[in-house]
Amino acid sequence: MTAWGARAALALMLATGCARSSSDGASREAPLPASAGSAHTISVSAELLRSGRIVVVPVGHAAPHDELTVTGEITALPDGAAEVGAPVAAIVREILVKEGDHVVVGQRLAVLEAAEAARTASDLARAQARRERAQRVLEQEEALMRGNATSERNLTEAKSELRAAEAEARGASALLSTFGAAGGGRIVAKSPIAGAVVTRSVVLGEPVNAGARLFRVVDEGKLVVRADVPENDAADIHEGGEAALAWVARGVSCTGVIESHAPSVSATTRTIPFRVRPGPDCPELVEGGFVNVTLERPAAEGGKRVAVPRDAVVELDAEPVVFVATPVEGQFRAVTVRVARLTAASAYLEDGVRGDESVVVRGAILLKGELMRAALE
Repeated sequence: MTAWGARAALALMLATGCARSSSDGASREAPLPASAGSAHTISVSAELLRSGRIVVVPVGHAAPHDELTVTGEITALPDGAAEVGAPVAAIVREILVKEGDHVVVGQRLAVLEAAEAARTASDLARAQARRERAQRVLEQEEALMRGNATSERNLTEAKSELRAAEAEARGASALLSTFGAAGGGRIVAKSPIAGAVVTRSVVLGEPVNAGARLFRVVDEGKLVVRADVPENDAADIHEGGEAALAWVARGVSCTGVIESHAPSVSATTRTIPFRVRPGPDCPELVEGGFVNVTLERPAAEGGKRVAVPRDAVVELDAEPVVFVATPVEGQFRAVTVRVARLTAASAYLEDGVRGDESVVVRGAILLKGELMRAALE
């Protein structure tokens, strides 16, 4: 007798209306013998759906596709990350943020003290005084010229001195602005973008050199996935197509859209980088992380079939099974299916599931465990 047959016999021995409940609120019936389209029902607590431990999506129809899976790296767009550094040699006097803090444009990150900024502030003060003096001298020369009491040369020299003083003041002021000076020798490091502080590279009281990195800020909303596609396969990948993203170690997957690709081939890896924009169903991205990217190629064969995400199909006693939602909330039918084609992201079914039904894509393993536990009780 097969394992499925043994379970059927066990079901006949149990009271027909008796339902056992597990710790997570599931009631189970022993499975029926396996053949394509056979089914049995399992009910779970609606809390599992509300918490996201079980996710249901409608099935679709699609022609079986070939798929290409490559490794993708999570990177920031050019305007999605910023390095905040020290403009001059300085000493760190205050640190105003820590890793993980979210900041806005222009927010103060740290205060530095720099001798060069102090000298520039002094230069500005001297230039401003010189400008005021040159302005007074010019006004006097103009008054004397009206009374023919001075020469044209003296007037010209006064105008030239004022222009030189103004240029000196503008230069010192611009340099202080570049430093981010807040008065005297103090410099304020500010964030040029909104985002999260991902690294802090300094400690309080530490001397830093000009150009030293202090902080890195990343805008989480401007993170994308770079997928390097072998040049021989790149012609089959098209912008606007869908990509499946999977974090294997975390058991998490989502979808994205292929936005663009670089018109060049890497001389070392012979790949072409494609940019994939993660969809709203994706988890929080982390810059520098890696993810498996599955890209669709043109249909390998004609004719559409019922298509479900690969995660919807689980194996039970060497038989492929999907859990189909019933009209009753929290109730599912475990249905054996025949798989016509299995790819990295999708399963194309010959029979067992109708095109107007919905299946479990997250939590199928949990339901499978409930069935196996039922068989042992």
